[in-house]
Amino acid sequence: MPSPQSRLSLSVGLDDNWQACSNQSTDEWGQTFGTYHDSAGNPLVNETLFPSMEGMVQHAHELNLTAGWYGNNCLCRETNGDDPKYYVGDVKAIRRFGFDGIKLDACGAHLDVEMYSDLIDGREISLEASPADQKSSEKSTSTSKYPWDNHEGSNGNKVKEVTAQATQAIAKPVLIENCHWGTAKPFAPTATWCPWHVYRTSMDVMSSFASVVRNLQTVVPYADAGLSRPGCWAYPDMLEIGTDYEDSASAQRNAMALKLVKEKMKTQSKMMKALAVDEANMTKALADHEVNGTKLHNLADDEVNLSWQVDQGLSLVEQATHFHAWAIASSPLVLSHDVTDSAISDAVWPLISNPEVLEVNSAWAGHSGSPFYNSNATIDTLRLWNCCEDWQGAKGPPTIPSEQYWYKPLKTDGTRTAVLLMNHGDATSDLSLTFADIPGVKCTTCHVRDIVARKDLGTFTNTYIAQSVESHAASFLMISPEPLADASVRRRGHASKKASAAAVLAAEELLVAQDLR
Repeated sequence: MPSPQSRLSLSVGLDDNWQACSNQSTDEWGQTFGTYHDSAGNPLVNETLFPSMEGMVQHAHELNLTAGWYGNNCLCRETNGDDPKYYVGDVKAIRRFGFDGIKLDACGAHLDVEMYSDLIDGREISLEASPADQKSSEKSTSTSKYPWDNHEGSNGNKVKEVTAQATQAIAKPVLIENCHWGTAKPFAPTATWCPWHVYRTSMDVMSSFASVVRNLQTVVPYADAGLSRPGCWAYPDMLEIGTDYEDSASAQRNAMALKLVKEKMKTQSKMMKALAVDEANMTKALADHEVNGTKLHNLADDEVNLSWQVDQGLSLVEQATHFHAWAIASSPLVLSHDVTDSAISDAVWPLISNPEVLEVNSAWAGHSGSPFYNSNATIDTLRLWNCCEDWQGAKGPPTIPSEQYWYKPLKTDGTRTAVLLMNHGDATSDLSLTFADIPGVKCTTCHVRDIVARKDLGTFTNTYIAQSVESHAASFLMISPEPLADASVRRRGHASKKASAAAVLAAEELLVAQDLR
């Protein structure tokens, strides 16, 4: 599948609420349903908010940005069928407006990312599946070609084809993001099949450290299976950098967390009623870790644990760990803060523009990055309002190791390997790294460089100890047999803020994508 060729690209993404929603209704959970396509399948734009999509995209291009769009929307969920005309209409609109990418969410009925990919690339589509397609073992965990369970009312005797006009290829590569939260088919690639460039492995990330590290764990199975790779990157949702850029005192954060959790508990009566538990007994049920004989995950009822469960913001230390973890996991780096706020942009700029961190993120030497050490001690990461649900991979695990070490090779021969030593625990800790434990590293006497400080730390034999790593902080290192002879990265310095200011200020979401070939 063709894709953008640049090694490093900057893109602005338009997300939800661009659509003109009709026949709108809201259910008891606050979800909005309706339609934003006309009878021919063409998407309808709210022209009061967006008087010229073409003009907006052109403006992005003038700022040397690519422009991404958003489909299968959540604020106006279309569940009125999965007719190909909607896919055709969306792809025609991508072509007409000039967008360079599209994020496909999982809220509506238009879930077939492969059909979007085929239409974008100009391939004719048919909903006539062969028995071999339906029984394909390779795709059984994700999808077969235009799977019947993704197309309402379709069956093996019903065929729908689109015209040659509809399958006219878009002249330029279009980046496709599969935002199916790691749950809605199709969401997982195979070793030979990936009709998208980026795919979500997780539910939505929240601005809390527990949510960040929980989402991070969802990419691990894909990385270990070799399913996060150039042209098909696993993605644990966007970055929460700059969403709370002032370091708050932990006591204040915990007090706010407790308040928010109590408010959240009041909204959960329907969930508790389904379990025959009224609100008066909710707190007791949670404290006892049991509902009508069903054991809940262990969740201590104290302010420290409650502070992990809510969207209370990240400290600067936590933001740095967040960014570096996404970098070593080869995740696309999508900023979600208000980039027009100069105070926030100034605060996060040194973090997001470090060339050595970006080099780790964009490098490819056969592995996308994953943990190689997990401590026996664990930390509880459950959100309170998910306490009664069984763990699924896309939601992240209920507990994580208090110490976790990640690695990513930058050279296939093991001569350059990035390592991230993460302290998820509540106390400052010395983190000991044994070189022999790092996959692919052959040196026993190794040179260690601090990637964040961009400083050589020296040569060490067998082990290196990162001393006094703060709670929720990490040490980001480069391990090599000797000091790097090529100092080009060191000489480049931070990316020019002046040169990039227009791009940064124009973007609501800034995508730093790896080699998407």
